[in-house]
Amino acid sequence: MVVLWSFGRIAVEACRVAAMAIGDVAGWFAALGALAALYFAGRQLQLLREQQRDEREVEKSGVAVMWRVLDAPTTSDADGTVAATYEFTAYNPGKFPVREVEVRVDLPIEVRREHFDRSLEGPTRTLLIDTPVIAGARHRTWRRRLRVPFADRSKLRDLQVAITFLDLAGASHTNRWGRGTGGSSSRSS
Repeated sequence: MVVLWSFGRIAVEACRVAAMAIGDVAGWFAALGALAALYFAGRQLQLLREQQRDEREVEKSGVAVMWRVLDAPTTSDADGTVAATYEFTAYNPGKFPVREVEVRVDLPIEVRREHFDRSLEGPTRTLLIDTPVIAGARHRTWRRRLRVPFADRSKLRDLQVAITFLDLAGASHTNRWGRGTGGSSSRSS
């Protein structure tokens, strides 16, 4: 009877120790699993922030200017010049607005801007167009009537445009468009 009692007590103690060991192992596995989940959640958050930063950079470099000729006469006026209307459109493809937007059009030949009343500005190779803000996913369009020598009108195909703007953080960005620019982007603060 004493032997049975001792044996029973030893068996109970062994089961208690084994259960405690199994509980410790399960606790360790649970802790390791929680650490692994915490690491992967942190890594996913880091990747998400990197992706958001990359998307903002792509949005900034996507701010662009498109231009087209609305009317291009095929004959010259009596003075040997022709007036063509150009439409310049600045696009902000991003979610956030850009401000202090300035579009600089560099022309390969001298032109004279013709106003609605037919008055002419002096000869220039640069047009400056600006607007205070372009909202996210919006555009702004300007029309300019340019008077050029009839024989040189095809040279206007080689014009180049730079759009400079400030992002929400106040950093200045300049994107260049046109033949020979490669759609380059530069940034300065």
